Amino acid sequence: MQRFLLILLSLSICTCEPSLWGKACDEEGRCLPGYVCDPTTNRCVRPGELSDGSDGSDLSDGSDLSDGSDLSDGSDLSDGSDDPCSGPCSDGCPDAGCCTQECTGGTCPPCPPGCSCQLSCQDSSHCTSDCAEGSTCHLVAGSGSRSDMVCDGADCTHECNSASHCTLDCLGQSSCELICESTGSCQLTCGEEAACLFSCRTGTCIFDCDNPVDCGNGVRVCRRECP
Repeated sequence: MQRFLLILLSLSICTCEPSLWGKACDEEGRCLPGYVCDPTTNRCVRPGELSDGSDGSDLSDGSDLSDGSDLSDGSDLSDGSDDPCSGPCSDGCPDAGCCTQECTGGTCPPCPPGCSCQLSCQDSSHCTSDCAEGSTCHLVAGSGSRSDMVCDGADCTHECNSASHCTLDCLGQSSCELICESTGSCQLTCGEEAACLFSCRTGTCIFDCDNPVDCGNGVRVCRRECP
């Protein structure tokens, strides 16, 4: 339940500062406030997204950077100018293996295999995103009419805030999360080999999965443990 609350808290973080997700940790394994360093990838992620499944609460003091100015290599995380993940996903996957994209017009570029893509879609009438096998996709959609995400053999998170309709098709051996807040209708279709988490407490909530488990507080899972 603690991880679920942290995921909901991250809605505002990722919407306001999408360029911080996926940034390289500094040489001492530190990130800006609101993010923790994933030691497996050496990237800054939201609490609850660590590769080992923990929430980052066991990190030692000083793991966050208060202002981004205390980086040992002299770079500054505050404006994204030295962020290896700030390159657009529309140009393919950068050498850093991660990218950031505001999906102007509603159509997000496909997330290439082996790439981590932070996607944002705001105030679009229809937002779409496709994530290829082996990719990691995080799409934040807000206040638009509809947002649809297709995840095929990938690791996908679709966060919808104040949209009218959101869907996530989780295909193959994907790991998927659909998190809806103040959304009119949400639907997660979880394939036979996929592992899924569905968070929906208001509006129409449709979870298409065999034998889902109710974790309480609007959270259900299929072929994975409750948070």
